[in-house]
Amino acid sequence: MEDNNIKMSTKLCRKCNIEKELTCFSKHSGTKDKLDNRCKECVKKLKQNKNKTKEYPVYDLDMDN
Repeated sequence: MEDNNIKMSTKLCRKCNIEKELTCFSKHSGTKDKLDNRCKECVKKLKQNKNKTKEYPVYDLDMDN
């Protein structure tokens, strides 16, 4: 018989694909196990990249037409 009361001690991060301790994951009420599917390190990297200033090209306007 299978024991459904076995608790996990590790989880696979869906971003970096590394198995890590449960303490490496933030809480997330929308998931089945109530933990985010990305580790805290990956979330931190995503937030750092998101906050970088974006550079947009500047085009000269042709006002003669």
